[in-house]
Amino acid sequence: MKKIKSLRFSVLVLCVFYLSVWCNGEDESVGAPMKRTEVEALYSAVQAFVGKWWNGSDLYPDPCGWTPIQAPEGSFILQLLCFPRRYPVSIPTQNWEVLAASLESLEFRSNLGLTGRIPSTFGELKNLRSLVLLENGLTGELQANLGNLINLRRLNLGNSFTGRIPENFVGLNSLLILDMSRNSLSGSLPLSFGGLNSLLKLDLSYNKLEGKVPEELGNLKKLTLLDLSNNRFSGGLTKSLQNLCSLEELALSNNPTGGDLMSLEWQNLRGLAALDLSNMSLTGGIPVDCRFERFKISGPE
Repeated sequence: MKKIKSLRFSVLVLCVFYLSVWCNGEDESVGAPMKRTEVEALYSAVQAFVGKWWNGSDLYPDPCGWTPIQAPEGSFILQLLCFPRRYPVSIPTQNWEVLAASLESLEFRSNLGLTGRIPSTFGELKNLRSLVLLENGLTGELQANLGNLINLRRLNLGNSFTGRIPENFVGLNSLLILDMSRNSLSGSLPLSFGGLNSLLKLDLSYNKLEGKVPEELGNLKKLTLLDLSNNRFSGGLTKSLQNLCSLEELALSNNPTGGDLMSLEWQNLRGLAALDLSNMSLTGGIPVDCRFERFKISGPE
């Protein structure tokens, strides 16, 4: 019992150390006091991870007074790291709405001991600009109400998530980076993805997505990286991909796509530097005047 409590205290110290809050005012050396409701929500979040034995005295009377934490006037960033697999914990489900007005970035990264599902209450964090849930032990289907986070610029969900991609992700039209690689997502790619007009990078590699890549992806004119490799896409190459005039990297490898390479006008992709079309059962070739810095098209040797 003492060993577990000692471990939890170590986790608490790491949680608090990485619970970083940065000022965005003129004087970055002086932290502004947090609101009482925000302090209570912060205590509750940490307590939910380490147990009710902790009463918040480590951060008393105000987290801003503790050296690694500086409270902002308008926003803050929360990072909670290091949960051992032997003593798994789940993300707290309550009190996130209290932080909704000021929380801009939320990260849970490289914690195999962080298990369970994404709380539905994450959908209340309307001012969130970055949500990173990467290399944890999280499972289950993606919450549809993540589509309510309309101010998101970055969404990185790389765990063991299953099920279909929610259709209402179309509401995330401020997204610049969408990375849902290395999950077990299935079903077809939503046609609504064609409405994410601000996207610069889209990575859905290493999933179980299937069907034909929708023509609507050709609307993403700002896209610089598109990685759909290692899925189950079929039905031939999607012709509208030739409209992605800003594309620099395209990876479609290891999909049973089939079809003719000459069905696309590759010369339209003038900025394309890296192209991987290996293991796709494709026929034909690419015009000799199309030269890429990195080009792979053959199957396994």
